[in-house]
Amino acid sequence: PRERRIRLAGGVRATGDLVQERVALSTQRLWVDLLRKGLYTDADVKMVTDFRTATPRGLRSDFAGERVQLLNDVKMDYVPEG
Repeated sequence: PRERRIRLAGGVRATGDLVQERVALSTQRLWVDLLRKGLYTDADVKMVTDFRTATPRGLRSDFAGERVQLLNDVKMDYVPEG
């Protein structure tokens, strides 16, 4: 009852906005830290926007999406607009 974190597991999907881009995120597990107002995981992540796809192992982010860190083995595919 005093836990300040929530662990989501079994396939997590989330959507949101990152600096004027809509993003879809999926991972097998994700911690929601209510005290620090952030999200984190050490699992494989897939993040997709209209122009980019990122596949890091591990992620940290604040709730607002203003600071997102892709942690390990980051692969990025980028398609320029046009």
